[in-house]
Parts: sequence; C-alpha cells; structure tokens
Amino acid sequence: MDTKQEAQVPPIEKQKIKEPERPEINISSKKEPKSYKIVCKLVMKKFGYCVLKSLGNASESVVQIAESLSRSGCAKITKIESGITELEDLNNETGTRQGITFTVRLDKGPKFEEMTLNLD
Repeated sequence: MDTKQEAQVPPIEKQKIKEPERPEINISSKKEPKSYKIVCKLVMKKFGYCVLKSLGNASESVVQIAESLSRSGCAKITKIESGITELEDLNNETGTRQGITFTVRLDKGPKFEEMTLNLD
C-alpha cells in the first residue's frame, strides 16, 4: 500500500463578487486606486451612479479613480464636493482634530455599456 496520499485540490471556482448594497464607496489610501475601478463599474451598473468618498490622504485616490473612469468614457463626473469634518484624536488635548473629506459623484458615461459587457 502506498502511504503517501495526494492532496485533493478543489478546482478553481470563479470568485463571487458581493452585490453592492448602496451607491457609496469609501475609498482608502491603503488600497491601490485601480482596485476600486471594477467596484465602481458594478455600483454604476446597479444604481446608475456611484459616489466615491474619502477622508484625508485618500482624496488623491478618489481623483485618480474618477479621472481614469472619466477619460475612458466609462463615467462622467457630475459633482465634486470637499469639506472638513471633526475626527476623534486621543493624542490631541481637545480629543478631536479636523479632517478633509472629498466626494465625487460619477454617472454612467457614453461608453459605459460597451466597457461593462462582461461584468454579469
């Protein structure tokens, strides 16, 4: 008898993407901006628009994502907002600090349908 047993490796299945529940996406500066592009397309496919929200340094990523989707014709920028919000900061004597918020709304662009044919 052979004492070695070969490990059964399950076949690679297509990874299921979670259905978006709301049109807003909170953007993090810890992830690459291009990793959000597919998420934006899925959200726009479901809701017809997408809102990218960021705090602090992640604003740079929002600009990169919005510009890339806009240039390709997949999306069009319809609204840009910036503001300041109060954040909890235990290192500060007041316990709070101000943080910059940045929001961009994207609607479907003229090439949206063409560029998202294989998203289903």
